[in-house]
Amino acid sequence: MSHQYASGRRTPLGVGRLLAESFSIFFRNVPKMIAIAGLPSLAGILLVAAIGGFDVALGRELPAFGTPEGVFVYLSGLAVNMALFGLTAGLLVLFAYDLKQGRTRPVAGYLAATLRCIVPLVVLAMATTLLIGVGFILLIVPGMWVYAVLSVTFPAVAIERAGFGALRRSARLTKGYRWPIAGVLFVIGICAYGLLLAAGFGMQALGETGGGWVVAATALANAFFSGIAYGLTAVTVVLIYARLREIKEGATTSDLAAVFD
Repeated sequence: MSHQYASGRRTPLGVGRLLAESFSIFFRNVPKMIAIAGLPSLAGILLVAAIGGFDVALGRELPAFGTPEGVFVYLSGLAVNMALFGLTAGLLVLFAYDLKQGRTRPVAGYLAATLRCIVPLVVLAMATTLLIGVGFILLIVPGMWVYAVLSVTFPAVAIERAGFGALRRSARLTKGYRWPIAGVLFVIGICAYGLLLAAGFGMQALGETGGGWVVAATALANAFFSGIAYGLTAVTVVLIYARLREIKEGATTSDLAAVFD
């Protein structure tokens, strides 16, 4: 039975509490977050660099779209980045899920659990990126609404093993709470991706000086700041997911699926 209206009115999401808990959990675990999210990001840079060069991998240069080689580089880079994005999302969701319960596991445990659902993670990473991107093309407000609708897709895949039904599951869980969720994600996005954007401008300016050490420093900085942005976002998304399960289904964190069994 839904607990959403147990007291005769809709239970509030608790925006302030979600934000406070997100920052609290994240800042207590910054090094691990950066490692879990940053290493796949660094691997992605190296893989794309092997295909199209470091300038393309670091975003300082676009592939030559007018040539078959350029199209191949672009599509290969996109495939690598989407695959690693799905992997990173799964790892971070499971790590944040454990942090919510006050425990952690060896990284190998998170990796094994993520690989068991890697196909829907990667496919849905592409689908959600496309849908949210279309929303933002239409304007910021539609983009944030779509983002809110799809916000708990990755927890539904990694924690519930919802597979390709995770989009529908996310839409169902977020119904009635999408604008408060959008507000939470907007604040987190300003903090996380604002930092990532500022770092990107700084790295671009640094990259103009040239030199091999600059390429290495830029790649490491990219991985570092990606870890911060993705880590904070993942913690927030997991907390939103847990809160929605609590409100709508009366579930506590310990009631959720035993994803490591």
